[in-house]
Amino acid sequence: MKTRWLVAACAFVSLQVALGCACFTPPVAEVPTSTPGPAPTDTPAAPPGLTDDDRAAIYAAVVRQLYTVDHTFGEPPNFPVLYLVWVTDDSAGDIGADDPAPQVIPEHIRAEVVAGLTDLPAELVWVGSFYAVPREGEWGAVAGGGAAVTLGNIDPQEDGTVHVPASLYIAPLAATGLTYVLEQVEGVWQVTGTTGPMWIS
Repeated sequence: MKTRWLVAACAFVSLQVALGCACFTPPVAEVPTSTPGPAPTDTPAAPPGLTDDDRAAIYAAVVRQLYTVDHTFGEPPNFPVLYLVWVTDDSAGDIGADDPAPQVIPEHIRAEVVAGLTDLPAELVWVGSFYAVPREGEWGAVAGGGAAVTLGNIDPQEDGTVHVPASLYIAPLAATGLTYVLEQVEGVWQVTGTTGPMWIS
């Protein structure tokens, strides 16, 4: 499942080269049509100490953070459509991370995530794979001015916080990934920081 992040990483290198010499930018590799990697778990076990409501609230908070804050633009672009990948990928936040246990986010949790984000000015569409996100143009930007979010597994910590890898893809030179730290503040799950590496292209 790391192929798409290698595409983004190649694009990032291309950007660095362009900034350094402004003379040559190699084309981005064609997006593959199949998804490599281990098969996702269809009935994942809930993280210890977390209810399904917790999981939905955590994922909704992460999606909100990417949409409203960490979108890589100076001003919120207010994407008209946001594609959410329902199979987790821990390499979303760290391209070099192992991803041994992709899991299907259950349908009822997906529905709760959407219900918790009705105030966003976007249509939220769940898709089964990053490769199912419709793209357009030579560079493979998300169609219709939209964006795609990939979520990782929720990793509970001993201090009561949770870590969640996630990424936002708009186009090969407009994408980012990081691992969020969330905790309950007065009973509400909120993003309170990040941990580990962050990538951007």
